Amino acid sequence: MKRIFILFVLLSAFFSCVKKGLIGDRFVTLSYSQTYCADQWENNLSNDSLTLIHVSEYLKTKNLFFESLSIKRETEPEACSSCACKTGKVIYVSTFDNDSCKVQFAKIGFK
Repeated sequence: MKRIFILFVLLSAFFSCVKKGLIGDRFVTLSYSQTYCADQWENNLSNDSLTLIHVSEYLKTKNLFFESLSIKRETEPEACSSCACKTGKVIYVSTFDNDSCKVQFAKIGFK
């Protein structure tokens, strides 16, 4: 039975961004420049922890695997009032280092 399970896991592991990777997978860190209000998840500009919770929930609804999330102020906020203006914060996500994941994260703005 154990061999069947291992065989099933190996056969079902394919290069996608769903959490089905094998031990030893390589990871890559992608970044997203946060906006004031044009992001696809709810921002809480005064509480980075809440923003990361919203990003995490959004990624889970898209069935995207991530190993870790973080946010860091990299620059000063842009001096404009448009929704698309940058806050100066960058959201970092670590995920599987494969083309499928990179493409899926690129569709939502991670580079």
